[in-house]
Amino acid sequence: MLLLLATACKKPVKPEEKIDPTFESTVLVLNEGSFTKGNADVSAYNATTGQLYSNYFSAQNGRFAGDVLQHGFFYGDQLYLILNNSNRIEVCHKNTLLTSTVINGLTLPRNGVVFQDKAYVTETVSYSGKGRVSVLNLSANSLGAQTTVGIKPEGIIEVNGKLYVANSGDTTVMVLNPTTLAITDTIIVKDGPNSFVKSSDGNLWVLCSGKDDPNDRKAGALIKINVSNNQIIKTLPFTEILTSASNLCANSSGTTLYYRYKDQVRTQEEAAATLSGNVLVDRKFYGIGVEPQSGTLYASTYGFSSAEYAIRYTPQGQVIDSFQVGIGPNGFLFK
Repeated sequence: MLLLLATACKKPVKPEEKIDPTFESTVLVLNEGSFTKGNADVSAYNATTGQLYSNYFSAQNGRFAGDVLQHGFFYGDQLYLILNNSNRIEVCHKNTLLTSTVINGLTLPRNGVVFQDKAYVTETVSYSGKGRVSVLNLSANSLGAQTTVGIKPEGIIEVNGKLYVANSGDTTVMVLNPTTLAITDTIIVKDGPNSFVKSSDGNLWVLCSGKDDPNDRKAGALIKINVSNNQIIKTLPFTEILTSASNLCANSSGTTLYYRYKDQVRTQEEAAATLSGNVLVDRKFYGIGVEPQSGTLYASTYGFSSAEYAIRYTPQGQVIDSFQVGIGPNGFLFK
């Protein structure tokens, strides 16, 4: 860890010991914790002042969030934290992180997206069978209708009033009607679709990790989908057969894509006709995110036994600083 800080970080920001009642974060770091240990937490950081609380959720609530904090999303002044192995969602205030209610009844939930007054949550359900999407009524914080989708549904996004679901256990992206939950289209992509971002022209990018089965090895790809007709516009295949391509995100304009691949952070200009393979940061991370206003890259170190670090980079890949977070940091939410 000393080598880590010496070689890749400037002066690290130290966490505060007492909660400042006026504190307001600009970024939340989701720390999934150690599997089965129930020690997931949320770190809160103010990028303007440098003020940090590495274990903000547990400090505020007197307990950890649960087992494997997978994802989170905002709705109004509320933050919804998806606990994968706890099979529930914690609903808390987005600034104080004080929990107001807990939503049970989910089965291995993964990701969620808000559309109008509802949220749509992907659930693995079974590692060998099909998963589902469940509706969360945000006004009452109660579960509603459900629909079966593909194997291991992961990413979910709304574009032009349609829901797109990445089924990471197969080769499909399914299109759902958010009102009826009917599957209106199934798009065949590459193996392991896992994450989405909207393109600068209003269409959709999906990242496919590939398949590393010894008897059926296939490379992944970056694929652009036309959301008006659900046809594939562009396929940018990876040259190597790996299953590590993940965490697709983009700058605020959608013109530059970021993703993890081969223990590196890579970028892709969306206008390019071929896969550039540009290495922005040559280092293994667990989660990445791009702050919309500044374009600052946030990346979290990999580990599940002790506190890890978030490192900030300029859009050009230069280190800005670092700060200590929790165990297994896998994602960032920007206010």
